Amino acid sequence: MESAIDRFIFYTDPHYGPLSGGRSLFDPILYGTDALNLQFAIHHFANTNAISLIFHGGDECAFTPDLMEHFKRAHAASIPLRNFDGHVIRIAGNHDYQPGLNELGFSKAGLQDALLMSNTKIIVGTDQIIKEDGRPVYTFNEEATCRSINTPSSTGEEILSTLISSHAAYDRSIIAKYPYDFGPKDKGYMYRQNADQIFETLCELGARKPGAVLSLHGHEHGFRLSDQSGYRCLTMPSLVQEDMETPGRPCGLFCVIDRDRITGTFNIHGKQVILDKNNPEDPAKATVRDYSLKAMNDNYGRRYNVFGPHRRAA
Repeated sequence: MESAIDRFIFYTDPHYGPLSGGRSLFDPILYGTDALNLQFAIHHFANTNAISLIFHGGDECAFTPDLMEHFKRAHAASIPLRNFDGHVIRIAGNHDYQPGLNELGFSKAGLQDALLMSNTKIIVGTDQIIKEDGRPVYTFNEEATCRSINTPSSTGEEILSTLISSHAAYDRSIIAKYPYDFGPKDKGYMYRQNADQIFETLCELGARKPGAVLSLHGHEHGFRLSDQSGYRCLTMPSLVQEDMETPGRPCGLFCVIDRDRITGTFNIHGKQVILDKNNPEDPAKATVRDYSLKAMNDNYGRRYNVFGPHRRAA
């Protein structure tokens, strides 16, 4: 009997490799080769549990101004994605060198309408870095994304569910600690929260189909799950963490998400993956266990959050 559930995986922000110059604003264990081993372990879990779709929320490696070095890291970080048996929808993050995405062999952002999941509109949100007064600004292509949300099904199927993913979350403007523009004015780039129209559109869809509208995000390095008018917005921490129960041991955090084919609603399950101490490069020996979303929030919600009080000086 065919299953009435569509099942897929979401993880984000592996940040493979050290930051430029070898310094880290966060715990050093956040970066490094553990990212690749954890991805291989998650993909092995997917293959052995008949999960054929993975959402990757972006920032596959730590960006460095040395583009040759960045491309080397990005190529290494792409190996787990290329070796996965199923489909990968990978989002461009702010640490990803966007003009070079095609050179890395990743798909362009766009609409995957009802092809990978029955009666579901899957949309890749278009985050982008633009120039404003000569300064880089991280923003959304709001018009293009909203147009994709409102596009009728090209297959003629009834759309029961809407699933959208972008690197930065759409509900940030309702969180007081995230101003519209922040960051030092003399270096780096600004973040512009201009996703109000996208957020309102998703809330309207959620009000009509409660629980059947979900967006997936990273970027903040912290856990958050909000529910606005039936639209749920999931922001996950960085993939690579330090196990809170066994300090000094790396672990990975991800979610398995079930979609009910009859109702179109989504159900989110937290997961933790722990590498084998003696064979960390063997994905078959990694341990994957259930990890409650509440524990994920309490334990990992702000540990590496780039906006939170735990941010460390360089």
